[in-house]
Amino acid sequence: MANDLTMHRQWATRPDDERFSTLDAMHQHLATEAQQCRTVQVDTDMIRVIPNGENGLAVVGKTGNAAELTHWSLTQTAAIASSPAAYLRQLPATLAADCLNYGLSVAPRASHQLYIQQKPANGAPAHLELRALTSPGYSRVLTANVVDRLRQLQQQNPDWQAPMVYRRGDFGGAKEPCAGFSGDRDAYICLQNESVGIADPAAPGEHLTRFVLLVNSEVGAKKLDLTLGLCERICGNFIIWNARRLATFSARHFGDRIKREWSRGIGTVFSDYAQLSATEETAKLQAAHVRQLGPKRDDVIDLLFKKEIATRQQLGDAYDMAEQHDRNPRTAWGIVHGLTRLSQLSPYADERLDLDRAAAKVLDF
Repeated sequence: MANDLTMHRQWATRPDDERFSTLDAMHQHLATEAQQCRTVQVDTDMIRVIPNGENGLAVVGKTGNAAELTHWSLTQTAAIASSPAAYLRQLPATLAADCLNYGLSVAPRASHQLYIQQKPANGAPAHLELRALTSPGYSRVLTANVVDRLRQLQQQNPDWQAPMVYRRGDFGGAKEPCAGFSGDRDAYICLQNESVGIADPAAPGEHLTRFVLLVNSEVGAKKLDLTLGLCERICGNFIIWNARRLATFSARHFGDRIKREWSRGIGTVFSDYAQLSATEETAKLQAAHVRQLGPKRDDVIDLLFKKEIATRQQLGDAYDMAEQHDRNPRTAWGIVHGLTRLSQLSPYADERLDLDRAAAKVLDF
């Protein structure tokens, strides 16, 4: 198994106002934010970029109201206009607006979906902010609704709690609960269940604990991903030590599928996993630890490839990775370990998810 740094990276970089101790606090914040937002669809030729202040940019539609571009929505607008966002950020606002307007004038997409928030300001007039500019087919699942679904599941399964972690930069200080992080681009949520210990087949006498990890973006930055797994522990720096992912639900924010399935999918995966007894789970892992997949490297890879577990290249790399870390690569548990290690090394989120799913398939094989 390998350490999962997903939550640690958020813990190390997020400001305090994007950190939430409970799902209730996160939901309250996100629900208020969602009430300030609206979605509109406009034709491409109705969008115009204008300078906003000394260095900022805004978009103006047919009503003439200006909505400020965020760092993320500028990145999206630049991609549609086939312009490098990093370069545009170095230009004077007037020149950057001209570049974007030209790119939008020749963009092939006929219309766009705008996600606009009316931002309140303390002691100043409210202003509009463009949070996202996506295709008309984008299917937004509000993070507030996702968190509310998790709140319902937590109420039904009260042993699932926010991990206890240090405040950022306060290593060794007092710990406090942290359910996750949410900003203008994406949200990360983590819960753990320490009430049930699962015997670790690779370390007799040691026990694993359950965790759930959820990622969502309502502005097009990420898919909706739910992962359930086992770990040795979650430390004060929000590192998930020796993580093993066992079940996943993933959906792109596009089309009708995610609208139909996101709530039921999360609920089904979570509930089925929560109801799995420690005895059943321990037996499953112990079986994987001793299950021989083949006498030689090629036999193992051929068997798993025929079962459509992963590509030959991925399976070969996983075999080598397991062997490198002193795991028996000819067993199901060894290949699970190798796939997990491989997942942690990939810089691509989609590839990591595919490898985690492959590892889960091997356990169920």
